Amino acid sequence: MPSGDARSMSTVRGLRCSVTRLSRTITLAGRGVEGGATAREVAGVEVADAALSYPVRREGGKPTAPSRLPMRDAPHKSRGPVPPVFRSPGRPARAVRAALVVALAGVPSLAATASAQPRPTLSMSREPSVWVSLTAALLQAETILDGRTNASWDFSDNTIQYRATLETVVAPGITVGAQGSWAPSVGTTVRSLGLTDRPGLAGCAVQCAATADLLGVAAFGRLGGGRGLHQVIEVTAGVQQLRDLRLDGGGTLAPERDSDLHASLAYGIGFGFSPRAQASLVQEFGIVSHQKDFLPRDRNGITQQRATRLTIRFGGGARR
Repeated sequence: MPSGDARSMSTVRGLRCSVTRLSRTITLAGRGVEGGATAREVAGVEVADAALSYPVRREGGKPTAPSRLPMRDAPHKSRGPVPPVFRSPGRPARAVRAALVVALAGVPSLAATASAQPRPTLSMSREPSVWVSLTAALLQAETILDGRTNASWDFSDNTIQYRATLETVVAPGITVGAQGSWAPSVGTTVRSLGLTDRPGLAGCAVQCAATADLLGVAAFGRLGGGRGLHQVIEVTAGVQQLRDLRLDGGGTLAPERDSDLHASLAYGIGFGFSPRAQASLVQEFGIVSHQKDFLPRDRNGITQQRATRLTIRFGGGARR
């Protein structure tokens, strides 16, 4: 009966023999697959090639491995190239795998860093920063009394007035700017006031037909805007000038130029076709303050004006 150490050594040697046979079996199976051999042929080679080249020792009725393995000196068939799937990776392959592992491990951190970066935002909104408008209006002005020339200017006929504005946006839907207006060849009837302390009309007996130009410059403010239908409120304050008062039959009348204070308030509706294009229709009510020099106390220098305005607006730039 062998001792405990002897039994342990026999067990270890038997295990090594089993591993050797399993390795050769895997190698032969790979060679058979590459060469197109059938499973039966591979199995036959395996059994023949896997036969032990040393006598089997038996102890106590059980086979045991010999004290030394003659496998190194025993002749055996050429195994051929080992299939890649069964080869153990060398140093280059292990280096590549290590690099891949490091790269894959760094992907989550890179993604987290990218997500943590602040995304650039547009510094400009779609709302324009400036507006330009063009207006055509039907203007109706009242009679102006002028004591210096001892005449009244009756603008009873309707006339066409043109206006342009340049506005800047101060808040959403609120703009301020300046406007210029022009009403060419406004028809008027010049009549004598009959003031006894003033000279009579020069070049005109009692009344005569004449034309004049009305020019205006004013500060402008507008409330309302946006896409679709919306309300519009406009406010103006400035100066209106009557100039080039000329008789229809030829000649001119005094004064050559006359400037008055003018203010107006308009209300209407607008429609936004896009963030940068709008149209509006408003009704304007204005007053003109004319000087009262040489006029009787019962005469007032304040007159009214009304206008119906159709406006087209175009936006430019972008608010920051």
